[in-house]
Amino acid sequence: MGPGGAEPLVGETERAVAQTCGASELCAVQDTFQGLFGGAALVWEVKTGREHLKKPLEDYMALFPSVRILRTKKREGLIRTRMLGASVATGDVITFLDSHCEANVNWLPPLLDRIARNRKTIVCPMIDVIDHDDFRYETQAGDAMRGAFDWEMYYKRIPIPPELQKTDPSDPFESPVMAGGLFAVDRKWFWELGGYDPGLEIWGGEQYEISFKVWMCGGRMEDIPCSRVGHIYRKYVPYKVPAGVSLARNLKRVAEVWMDEYAEYIYQRRPEYRHLSAGDVAAQKKLRSSLNCKSFKWFMTKIAWDLPKFYPPVEPPAAAWGEVSLEGRMGDAGSTKQPSQACQGLRPLRHRQGAFHGTPQP
Repeated sequence: MGPGGAEPLVGETERAVAQTCGASELCAVQDTFQGLFGGAALVWEVKTGREHLKKPLEDYMALFPSVRILRTKKREGLIRTRMLGASVATGDVITFLDSHCEANVNWLPPLLDRIARNRKTIVCPMIDVIDHDDFRYETQAGDAMRGAFDWEMYYKRIPIPPELQKTDPSDPFESPVMAGGLFAVDRKWFWELGGYDPGLEIWGGEQYEISFKVWMCGGRMEDIPCSRVGHIYRKYVPYKVPAGVSLARNLKRVAEVWMDEYAEYIYQRRPEYRHLSAGDVAAQKKLRSSLNCKSFKWFMTKIAWDLPKFYPPVEPPAAAWGEVSLEGRMGDAGSTKQPSQACQGLRPLRHRQGAFHGTPQP
């Protein structure tokens, strides 16, 4: 099984690129996987304004014959740029990483093992944290947890339920949603699924699209504790998002194609999405039909069945509510000083419509 890889670079710092390429077998592969690797692609977007991503990058990558550098002719964004890298991959497996990562020791074989057992499995490494300021490397809080989302489509992590916990904590486990864009997939299976939706712009929502798609269309997704990749969680975005492009459009596009009646729960929380144009989704809906994909209700019932315990689609009624207000004067005991305007008196909690008077509703 020969893997290939793709990493988009746009506005990336020199240190981050060097750390990614120097640490991961994507670039130093000839030293680690002799005869195994099918080549890697670093995909560079033309309008970055970063000189180190031009000739200095080419000179550095000349040290790694397995690596190709692709350059787009115009700004394409992360999603379509990844598709470009995948389109030239020749290995049996495509591995996607961000350009600000550090692959840990022996990170790749545990991923390939699971795909070799079932080619329709998308596998994700455990993502560790690299500090943005000093590059300190540490595990995420909670470490192994399932990927999830709330009904505003913010990514969340939830505990592995007892029903899915393994005796050996290093064993792979199912996850409803991937954290972002670090994963490996059988190349033919990736294209059978249609790859990423090319209508998604720049960045955002793609992890939901690929996650829903693989589960609902006959595949599965696992997180692999024995595969560790560090990721720099940046404090700023090093590139500009073109005018008129929004994450909201991408999220609505995913909701319209894949989430069926559950999309309404998003629109209830984000009413501005309701009338937002998602673009033409006919091709994506046709793909879903041709793949005989299951419903999103099936996904929520069979795969993400534990998600509503943490993020219910319908908010439960409040157990209690009330108010605290200030009035009159209040000073320190034995003090002759006048209290500040902000601390003038304290009125007890008021009973309002029988809902709250210091104790919760039954």
